Amino acid sequence: CMSLEGAIYSKLTSTAGVTALVSSRVYPVKMPEVPTYPAITYQVVSESSIQRHGTGNGTGRARIQISAWSDSYAQAREVLRAVRAAIDGQVFTADGTTIQMSWKVDGSDLDYTAGARIFGVANDYTIIHS
Repeated sequence: CMSLEGAIYSKLTSTAGVTALVSSRVYPVKMPEVPTYPAITYQVVSESSIQRHGTGNGTGRARIQISAWSDSYAQAREVLRAVRAAIDGQVFTADGTTIQMSWKVDGSDLDYTAGARIFGVANDYTIIHS
């Protein structure tokens, strides 16, 4: 299907700097029950249509959070840097969706999952798409 989420997935899984670290372990919202690390999750935080003269023009604005997970904090940060190189400031078309503008708006460390000994780090991006 043609979607923003599909475009993000396609971009991440076709970028050598990302796949060198996570292979194809890129998942919407949450990881599988028994994941292999490092891995990436992505989710739409918010989405709206851009209005021009009172009508939608097929262009949307979304905030996407992309998180990197690893049993090593340093490796999680390395994955997130590769993701940023693939997404931040990039213009591309993938999965039938055109990313017209994208920029990092926020970044954070996520809660350390003590039981699993897993580190998570995340960046949020604003993405203009059609």
